[in-house]
Amino acid sequence: EEGSKTAALMLAFIYLSDFQVPINVDKAILYYDVFQTLDPNYYDQYLDYFIPQVQARILLEDENPSNDFKATKLLRLTNYSRYAPSLRLLAKCYSFGLGVDKNYSIAHQLFERSIEYERNQYGRLNYIWWLAVHPDEGFRDELKALNIMNSLDEFDEEMLVIAYDNYAAVYAANSQFDKALEFQKKALYQLDKGMIKYPIYKDWLNEYQARLKSYQKQQAWLEK
Repeated sequence: EEGSKTAALMLAFIYLSDFQVPINVDKAILYYDVFQTLDPNYYDQYLDYFIPQVQARILLEDENPSNDFKATKLLRLTNYSRYAPSLRLLAKCYSFGLGVDKNYSIAHQLFERSIEYERNQYGRLNYIWWLAVHPDEGFRDELKALNIMNSLDEFDEEMLVIAYDNYAAVYAANSQFDKALEFQKKALYQLDKGMIKYPIYKDWLNEYQARLKSYQKQQAWLEK
């Protein structure tokens, strides 16, 4: 509202990152359009680093698969070779064949590389999630997911909602349904607490409840 290009681009990035804020492509596109219309500032040059990231994420989230190749090309830029969010997203592309030929070996390597360069523990959380819930058993490695989970002490309270949800999925994938139920109930409790402060968390409620019902039926959760 005050004409900050930084604020506009960062808002677009946040709404595409799926980290503590649910993805909202429409809002991301809105703020990216605002970013493009604002007058440039000499001190905004560092934003050039994030522009391809935002562009790639918009291309991947739209409903046109023909754009995915361009998105992965942006993610493979040399200056992102040690940038964990880019590595993580590119890994997902290789695991599903989005804009690239499906290659599980490369996907695993990229996920592991993203953990190496991650400043927080979200990269590991994201990797164990896909190890547990990927729709193709050729990619899944439920036992590996269980073995590389880190201590919950490493997460701040606002990350616990995601951590509990992901850990529940890993336990269910390893047929430890008592623990899966325990952690999914904790995830729902944290989600309820979070919704008081961040009503947007309600976007996750149906999925969290659906996973709880799945574990009650002794069924692991798989993404489509």
